[in-house]
Amino acid sequence: MKKIINKKFKLPIIVIFLVGVIFGILFLFFISEVDKLIIKTEIEEYLNLLSQSQNTINSILLSFKSNILYLTIIWVSSITLIFTPLIFFVIFYKGFLTGFLISSFVMIYGIKGFMYSVIFTFPHEIINIIAYIMFSIIMVSISYKIMKSIYNNDSINLRVFCKKVFILYIIFLIILFISSILEIFLNHFIIGIFF
Repeated sequence: MKKIINKKFKLPIIVIFLVGVIFGILFLFFISEVDKLIIKTEIEEYLNLLSQSQNTINSILLSFKSNILYLTIIWVSSITLIFTPLIFFVIFYKGFLTGFLISSFVMIYGIKGFMYSVIFTFPHEIINIIAYIMFSIIMVSISYKIMKSIYNNDSINLRVFCKKVFILYIIFLIILFISSILEIFLNHFIIGIFF
């Protein structure tokens, strides 16, 4: 794994995620009162729906489907090389959503909202963030390695390479599936206590 990861991509990806978080937090200050009311209504409806939902398997699958989408975009973008910059956009977007969620909870519930957002996102969202950042670093490093090999006319064992990349993809899918299970079960539990 250490051979695959290029350390020079760690900092830019983490910085892009943090910039996304900051933009997500600030975004709420620039929207109209009507939009804020819509966001408040949507969050309250979501919490209400989550507290009443008995179909946990369907909820887990919906959460996992979202995770698969982001992970697959990162994976395919790195393999196609030309779309590698899309990985940075996905990381920024995930940061933006995290920041927006935090600021939305604070807007609705005041100071308690920050505590709710932390409780509501721990540990599943932390697992997701770490998984997306790690996977992005690995995939950007792999893209860089492929481009470098093409530029230097080095040969790559494509079969072994594709196998390693696919195994990494499956490992991160499993991590995100576990995260989806934690999200649904813990959120049901949290809603029962706090809401």
